Amino acid sequence: MRTKVLLSIAEWGKFYEKMRGSIVCIHEKIGEEITHPIGGGVFLLVGSRKLVLTAAHVVKGEKKLSIVTYNKVLHDVKLLHIDFERDVALLDVLGKSDEFECTQLCETNELTISSEIHFIGHPRRQIFAYNIGNVCCAEKNCRNIYEVWDIHHPQLKSYDLIDDFRELPPSMKLVQAKNVHGGGRFGGSGAPFLDGDGNIIGLYSFSFKEEDNAIHVAKIKASIESFNQARRA
Repeated sequence: MRTKVLLSIAEWGKFYEKMRGSIVCIHEKIGEEITHPIGGGVFLLVGSRKLVLTAAHVVKGEKKLSIVTYNKVLHDVKLLHIDFERDVALLDVLGKSDEFECTQLCETNELTISSEIHFIGHPRRQIFAYNIGNVCCAEKNCRNIYEVWDIHHPQLKSYDLIDDFRELPPSMKLVQAKNVHGGGRFGGSGAPFLDGDGNIIGLYSFSFKEEDNAIHVAKIKASIESFNQARRA
């Protein structure tokens, strides 16, 4: 896959200005108050609807949810689709949604090692932070991590992990990156990995051993297709 490479600070700035409008910050709503960010997401056109794509583990549980856009507008949302096996969820914005800027999924599932990854998210309450990294492995799956690190050893507790990802199936295909999320900090999960053209190549899920792991775009497409099939049934 050949994508645009941004070579200067000026190009990075233009990219950020172009893409930030499609990124959202997800909050839990308690009464009329919202919490600190619990994750990120991105507007995606699914059929004719502008929905928010995020990670399933960000929105699991009986939560009332709201999103905040870059221009600081608050919108209530409801959970429309949740796929724990692929760690993918879709949120529907309650009320008007015509003004939202959407990005799109990368057409190809073939990713290139060392290609640029652009991340706009909210790690450690750094709202709409922008990091640039690189793909270090495009064909990794959870089995590789589980076997090498004996991740299901009974003495390994959930608090030993930055993100407890052990419920993901061994076959889960990942995009592994360096220098994107910064070591797995609360609030960044669910934001997209973007290529230089602004297309989604992954959905940030967890960090482990200083590597940032996103759900591969092929798995995102499969989850959305299952959502579309359920709607057609």
